[in-house]
Amino acid sequence: MSENHQQYLTEKQYSELSGLSLSHIRNQRWARKGASFVKIGKSVRYLYSDCISYLETNRIETEDSR
Repeated sequence: MSENHQQYLTEKQYSELSGLSLSHIRNQRWARKGASFVKIGKSVRYLYSDCISYLETNRIETEDSR
């Protein structure tokens, strides 16, 4: 992946980046949860930086990681 953080990802690319299943991502989108997205017609795209931000927001610190 390039260093361009303004890159838009498909839902499949987001799935590969996050490790989340496509069905989970689609369910989150339907429920208006998860990473922000852009929809034009039937095409759905996720901004790379939004995906990373969402994943970091849900990070849980453990005692061993401090």
